Amino acid sequence: MTTENLGDAFGPTGRSKLGGILPERSPKRQPAPTPVEQAPTETPQDERPTVAPEPDNAQSAAAARQINTFLLPAVKKRAAQRKRANNETNADVAFAAIEAELPRLESLIRARHTGSRTSSLFPSRTSQRSQKRPEGVNREMWTIRATPAEIAVIDDLVESNGALSRSELISVALESYLS
Repeated sequence: MTTENLGDAFGPTGRSKLGGILPERSPKRQPAPTPVEQAPTETPQDERPTVAPEPDNAQSAAAARQINTFLLPAVKKRAAQRKRANNETNADVAFAAIEAELPRLESLIRARHTGSRTSSLFPSRTSQRSQKRPEGVNREMWTIRATPAEIAVIDDLVESNGALSRSELISVALESYLS
């Protein structure tokens, strides 16, 4: 069967039964004509558009990563209040605390690591875990987002001040700053 019209082979189309409800089909698409290629023209160096440099990914907010820390509930509440009042991010609050407490940061971290023994013959003991907290109060998770460049600064501060982690450094600074 070599017919062009399938209606001849299979009978009338459904269009006649539907009373012209369906829209008309467009004819087969013809391929778009290919554009005529032109020889490239040279643009003088000083007239070429300048391309903006790629942003440094280490400082890009899109490259920010989450850092979890644990704060006393009262400090977490004060951090949220400051954030709202100053239209800041959690990271802004944390960085302000770290900068404000920087001169005392090492001693604050050491104090957190040292358990005090009142009225004892034995000296205080340094712990490998941060355990110093008010009796019966658990710290609650609080999160910041920091860029790789900001994390590098935090990591340097962790090392130079004797903190066990980024989380501890941020927590110590915030609890001192917002208490």
